[in-house]
Amino acid sequence: MAGGESGSRVEESVEIVESSKRIDGVEFSIAATEGLPTSYSGVSKDKAEAYAALSVDAYEATTRIVADKLGRPPSYVLMCGDNDQAIGLSRVGELVIMTSGSEKAVTHYLKISRFRLGGGKVRCRECGLDVTLEAYECPSCGKRVPFLSPYCPFCDARLDKKECPSCGGLINVGSESPIKVRDEARSEQKAARLRIPGSFNMLLLTIPMLFGASAGYVLGVVEGSGLGLLALNLAILAGGGISILLGRVLKAKRSNSEA
Repeated sequence: MAGGESGSRVEESVEIVESSKRIDGVEFSIAATEGLPTSYSGVSKDKAEAYAALSVDAYEATTRIVADKLGRPPSYVLMCGDNDQAIGLSRVGELVIMTSGSEKAVTHYLKISRFRLGGGKVRCRECGLDVTLEAYECPSCGKRVPFLSPYCPFCDARLDKKECPSCGGLINVGSESPIKVRDEARSEQKAARLRIPGSFNMLLLTIPMLFGASAGYVLGVVEGSGLGLLALNLAILAGGGISILLGRVLKAKRSNSEA
């Protein structure tokens, strides 16, 4: 990748990560390149550095395993726990975006991040405002969602046509958004979803454990995680948890293909 293109993506990542603050359901977001954070939001500097160091290896290892099984890499990776909690990983060029929060919100955020980092933009035809990273309050449930969402990830209300926040002109995001409505989603490249039972801390513990960090390092990164939770997670992994998870991913994908 040319230096200019790489530099442009790093600059874009700062704006993308900052935009996550305006989206309900996103707890933190980190952009990383070569294992170092280029920008972060909703998390301390120490944790941003720790997770950035893990994000590249975690993304590469997961996508490689899934690609070997399915014949193609997934568009992004979701590690999902209970109560709609998830950690998402997506890569464009040398840049990896790591995001945590609600699975539904994280999914929309990752798709728009990939779209923007790939050079995609949506502008108002009337005034030229770039609405790609704007937020929009759902008139049905009041949640702040990405402007480019053609439906609300929280209440499923259709939001494919919206008024420009600058001039009030009508924007049909349904035709330009990287997010598809549910009846069109079959044509999208599916994510690799790893289901991990337990709390949100279980997700945070699982990432470094799967990709080579020591238990001491894990406990240093994740605050408030007891030894019981650590032991439980180790037991799950020692018992072939990663194989079970990937088996579920492949089974789900086969079901999607047959549906």
